[in-house]
Amino acid sequence: MGNPNEFLALKEFCILEPSPVAFARHSGPVIVRGWMRVGVDDEAPAGIVVKLGKRSIRGGVDRVLADGGKVAVYHFDLRFSTGPGLKRLSIFAEAADGNTTLLGTRMFRQTDRHVDEPTDSDAYGEWISGFESTLPLPGPQDHPVSLGWVIWLEKGDGSGLGDTLVSVMKQQGAPVAAMIVDAGGYFSGWTGRMRLKALAGDARVQVVAAPKAKDGGPSRMPWQRIREWNVDWVGFLMAGDRLGEQAAMLYADAIGGAGADAALVYADEDALDAKGQRRAPAMKPGWNPDLLLSTPYIGRACMVSRKRGLDRVDLESCSGSHWLWDLQLRVTDPALQPGVCRVPRILLHKRFEEGKTEAVLGEDARSMLDACLKRRGIRAEVSVQDGLPACRTRYLPEGEAPMVSLIIPTRDCVDVLRVCVDSILAKTTYPNYEIIVLDNDSCREETLRYFEEIRAKGCRVERFPGKFNYSAINNFGVGKARGAIIGLLNSDLEVIEGDWLTEMVSQAQRPEIGAVGARLLYPDDRLQHAGVIVGVGHVAAHAWRLCADEPDVSRMRAHVVQNYSAVTAACLVVRKAIFEQVGGFNAVDLAITYNDVDICIRICEAGYRNLYTPFARLYHHESASRGPEDTPEKRERYEREVNYMRKKWSAWLKDDPAYHPLLTRFREDFALTNAEEQEIQRRGVPLF
Repeated sequence: MGNPNEFLALKEFCILEPSPVAFARHSGPVIVRGWMRVGVDDEAPAGIVVKLGKRSIRGGVDRVLADGGKVAVYHFDLRFSTGPGLKRLSIFAEAADGNTTLLGTRMFRQTDRHVDEPTDSDAYGEWISGFESTLPLPGPQDHPVSLGWVIWLEKGDGSGLGDTLVSVMKQQGAPVAAMIVDAGGYFSGWTGRMRLKALAGDARVQVVAAPKAKDGGPSRMPWQRIREWNVDWVGFLMAGDRLGEQAAMLYADAIGGAGADAALVYADEDALDAKGQRRAPAMKPGWNPDLLLSTPYIGRACMVSRKRGLDRVDLESCSGSHWLWDLQLRVTDPALQPGVCRVPRILLHKRFEEGKTEAVLGEDARSMLDACLKRRGIRAEVSVQDGLPACRTRYLPEGEAPMVSLIIPTRDCVDVLRVCVDSILAKTTYPNYEIIVLDNDSCREETLRYFEEIRAKGCRVERFPGKFNYSAINNFGVGKARGAIIGLLNSDLEVIEGDWLTEMVSQAQRPEIGAVGARLLYPDDRLQHAGVIVGVGHVAAHAWRLCADEPDVSRMRAHVVQNYSAVTAACLVVRKAIFEQVGGFNAVDLAITYNDVDICIRICEAGYRNLYTPFARLYHHESASRGPEDTPEKRERYEREVNYMRKKWSAWLKDDPAYHPLLTRFREDFALTNAEEQEIQRRGVPLF
């Protein structure tokens, strides 16, 4: 976004695509899309020019009027083809006389196949053989723990039992055992006795009949037998699942490094299709308590400590179709102070279950999660989300609604400020808030008149003169705030649904929660912000940016409450006491960019969890008054801020707990990484 003053008098512009983060696309056309705004009496752009090395590609623009005919908006949508490899695009607006105004540069990496669907069997198979197989393995353990897997066997699943059992028994790196729980009569009758006899030669394998439920319902896990099992850690499989070849070695290595308080360890997983081919990789974030309260993201690729987990919870209550999710929630109850760790490798290949869908959850999931919250002493209402295997929790704080101070910096962009403030006043249903507009040297008569207008409606306007410094101006605003809770807002937001602030405040009031971010959309309803991924691009990037805002299992994390290391300060709610505890924004080293990422990481290190909620939705028109990084002074300042972040938070940029080390650093859509990207990162090649 910018406000250049070159050959064309552009008021604002936005490059929607390509993303500011370097990324890869398939071998179809490169798409350059965005818009420009100019005054109706100013010179109009004649077209758009994209320079790619020595090549120049030109395209036209489409004109529409906005703001009552006062402003002309020119949309551009240019498409062209190029070869594979990493390239730099320079994007210009072109005047009628041929002079150009730089809008921005992007790095673009084209590939020879479609990588937007990494679960495609051919592409994923290539990733497995060409990248996953090269990943390092840990050395031998001096004192390996013993690992046991419970294999649940239902009627009709006997054909898959052999593959599952073999995958367990051939594990190396730790002593292993298997407990087959027969819930379908597979080992009954004469044939069953022959099957038992075949297994009798291996003392590591035992067969247990699944106890029948007293109410005549489905069979249950033999929890007492599992408690008495002579193994240190227990995993749970379905007949037909297969462990990865190095599963025991990698689990044991993670357990050994997790410490004595470790209660649960989990890994990534994929699925086996009808032909036995691996597909649909699920690369999981690090320990994410609020994500687990939304959806069973840990899945079956997990192991539970018998002493630190199974022996400390009420196992008999873990029943029903979501018993494993229930068990994971019980074992990780904060009151138990459990240790949880992740193995960022695919260690389980789930069986193919034709016709089964996990697109929705039912009343049993809602009831189980409601009981979990009650056990933890949390007042909340739980509902099932439409079209997703997820639940929504509405937290119900006690007492009166605390005052929220909404802080909005601005400089003369009255057209966007008016939309922001008016939509807050007209739609927000939260009962107790104040609006503080921070004026950074506005001088237009129209802007000053609007300040008087909103003062009459109870808003405050505080002057902050001098050079624009986003961090300093917001620190100043927090000092003026009367509320116990702070809402930091960009002036180019627009409220969509009235309960946005109620949702954000209800999350921010939870004692363990720090900064709370919202789901922000572009005006065309594509995602602009669904959490911040640290380490993607130069420093950080917005998760799922430019993806469709539609419930989709492949992009489910955009639609459920969860923890992120950072959220954007374009719409951020936090308790004032926490903001002050961590020292506010860094106005010295991070005057303009990445100040929100910096403060969010400091909030994490202070012991709080940052949180993204999709249930606070606003439009983000992404108009800014400070202009692009298009002068030597701005570029020098930007590079200085990038270098500060890389030095200060190198460990976070290398491995964001809310992301995954085997996902791309070149895109915002959680695609798998590859050897080429890893080599670029290793060599330190800039992504921009």
